[in-house]
Amino acid sequence: MECCFCEELDNLYDNQYYCELGGRIKAVSRIVIETDNWYAVPTLGCLTVGYILLICKQHHQSLANLDKELFFELLKIKNLVEKTLFERLGLDCLAFEHGTTDPCYHGTNTIDHVHLHIIPFTKTIWSDLTKTHGLFEFVAVADYEELLSKWQLELPKTYLLFQDLDKVIYYKPEAEGYPSQFFRKILAPYFSADQWNWKEEYYTSNFIRTLELFK
Repeated sequence: MECCFCEELDNLYDNQYYCELGGRIKAVSRIVIETDNWYAVPTLGCLTVGYILLICKQHHQSLANLDKELFFELLKIKNLVEKTLFERLGLDCLAFEHGTTDPCYHGTNTIDHVHLHIIPFTKTIWSDLTKTHGLFEFVAVADYEELLSKWQLELPKTYLLFQDLDKVIYYKPEAEGYPSQFFRKILAPYFSADQWNWKEEYYTSNFIRTLELFK
């Protein structure tokens, strides 16, 4: 099984990140914070300064596939990253995931390895996104613990989740039919980003500035 996140963790030089960006900017590793089982990196396709991915060191497909120990360790590194971004930028953060639990189905993922997106932002946005993109089938979830309880009862084949600045999580199970990188695509205009597809534009200056935030 080939996975660019697993390759990046196992081999500093022979991986997608280093070959396409890291070597050029002389940053062998992009890890800014890590715990026993998780690490945080600036994302390729860095739509704004402070855009971070939280990635598990083991290969799991999605948050819904995690056991409790890994899940709650994720929340700890998430809080640490968000605290750091607030201290450096004065902004709270959105979070989202394009999740799938079926090994034969990618859903809206382009990388089939669990990663949570963290993005500093200026205002609550879900109401605006709902009106603009018709996201009326999403349900509000109070917190990640409630979401975990839902997954313990029933595991969806695919799902979307979005956490607004007020910490409310909006969740859509069985999210077949949504396009790849859905949330990146609908958020890009808020950052005046012409290209939402991370494979097409890395936004290198934002990436470098994000690395520097954590030094």
